[in-house]
Amino acid sequence: MRMEPLLATHAPQQTLFIEQVPAAIAMFDSEMRYLAVSRRYLSDLALLFSTAVFDPAEVIGRSFHEISPNMPQRWHAIHARVLAGEELAQEEELVPRQDGGAVWARWSMKPWRTVDGRIGGALLFSELITEQVEASTRNQS
Repeated sequence: MRMEPLLATHAPQQTLFIEQVPAAIAMFDSEMRYLAVSRRYLSDLALLFSTAVFDPAEVIGRSFHEISPNMPQRWHAIHARVLAGEELAQEEELVPRQDGGAVWARWSMKPWRTVDGRIGGALLFSELITEQVEASTRNQS
């Protein structure tokens, strides 16, 4: 059985699943344009920008760098490495907020492949862990 027709008929369910999953997930194409985002990802993104929660229509089709122009420059290299086939992760990273503050995040990023095996883009899984990092720091003092 060919998977393409089956996958095409399940595309709306896949989109709904990604949007509704209670985790911060984003899917990008090979140009780092958003293809899909979860509600948690949008709410975390809004926290970084000190704004109301983004609507998926404000994000889908736009590039990560367009949406997040002030993110650390090293993220460009991370994206390039993932799009070249690497899987990368960071347990604790201080992420700058638009208002000058920062939050702690845990993330992993990996490539996704097309049916013919080519890298089609990247998947990003992230979690804001500021409370855990701050609690750990207090306990060590």
